[in-house]
Amino acid sequence: MLIVEKICSIKFYRHFFSMNVYTIKLHLKILNLIKHIYK
Repeated sequence: MLIVEKICSIKFYRHFFSMNVYTIKLHLKILNLIKHIYK
C-alpha cells in the first residue's frame, strides 16, 4: 500500500512540476509580448 501511495505521489508531483514549468514559460511569453507592445 505504501509503495502504491509513493508512486502516486511521485506521479502527482511530476505532473504538478511540469504544469508549473509550462505556466512559467507561458507567463514569460506574455511578459515579452507586453514589453514589445509598450516599447
